[in-house]
Amino acid sequence: MKSINGLLKLSEKKLTESRGKDFYIAIRKLKHVSPLHTITYELVKPYHFSFDQALELLRLKDSMTGSFIESQTHRIIRNRDHFIITEKAAELSEMILIEAAAEKVSCADFELTFKLTSEPSDLSLKTAFIEFIDAGGLKYPLLLRKWRQGDYLYPLGMMKKKKVARVLIDAKLSVPDKEKVWVLESDKKIVWIVGMKLDNRFRLTEHTKTMIKMMAVKK
Repeated sequence: MKSINGLLKLSEKKLTESRGKDFYIAIRKLKHVSPLHTITYELVKPYHFSFDQALELLRLKDSMTGSFIESQTHRIIRNRDHFIITEKAAELSEMILIEAAAEKVSCADFELTFKLTSEPSDLSLKTAFIEFIDAGGLKYPLLLRKWRQGDYLYPLGMMKKKKVARVLIDAKLSVPDKEKVWVLESDKKIVWIVGMKLDNRFRLTEHTKTMIKMMAVKK
């Protein structure tokens, strides 16, 4: 008969995987392990969850996506086919004012740099995390903040607005990843869902004289 330690090691290998800083537990596979309560507790104990919370977690396996439990240091979120164990975000500022002279700002998830340029060759550098906007379209101070329900923008190339929440759903982001999404705002208009979508109102046109190169670097 296998020891509990042996069963735990085997279960960890079959049920879990690390993705960056997060730890994923496959719900469908978890349902078939034995002894279920003990193994579930051993999986979550390193993240400061109690035995009672392990039992509560098992009840979440039949609940809707987004349901969660919390310990002092971590959160376990029900997300489609997995439980995701993620570290609770530090209490850092979630709203950062950016003046016209700013070249770099830092938030909990990335550093954002700004560079004035009129060099067209720079446009070849454009990626999801490097964008170019018309400097003349901005009103300062800018605001860098976490996205909120009700936020919307006009995605590049579109004339109709789209909710930021829908953009995140279409991108199939997990709940922890949604919590790390920031937006850049000018005069109450979203300029950029950082690393994802630029707003059409701030695009470059034939009338653009000066561009701002924005680059986000994840921490």
